Amino acid sequence: METERLDRFPLLARLPAEERTILAGAFVEEHVEAGRTLARSGDFGYALYALEEGSADVVDPEGVTLRTLVAGDTFGEIALVLAGRRSATVVAAEPMRVLSLFARDFLRIRESVPAFEVYYDRKALWPAASLERIEAVLAPADS
Repeated sequence: METERLDRFPLLARLPAEERTILAGAFVEEHVEAGRTLARSGDFGYALYALEEGSADVVDPEGVTLRTLVAGDTFGEIALVLAGRRSATVVAAEPMRVLSLFARDFLRIRESVPAFEVYYDRKALWPAASLERIEAVLAPADS
């Protein structure tokens, strides 16, 4: 896959170019039908998704939409990086095209993408933190 496709995602575009190149080789494109559940709260996570086209709803256990994800959003990173359980249920609201990074592929490249892991690990530790606050924490490591 072309590295430029990852540049459409703010969280991935901020990574070093060499890491984006490695990640581009690990992501796969998937077409998702409306209504498909991509992540279920409490299940073990096995993929990070980057939404290229379409939209998905983050829903509570009763099916009430809490948030709608759109092109440029990513989800699933917390469970992938921390090898844990999903923190939310995400259902395709319409047909979507997503870029998926599966756990088996992430484990294969993990040591080659340290900024990716640090970034998402810190995001998981501070889920309420803004992107700017996370970047401020990472800045000294980049110097």
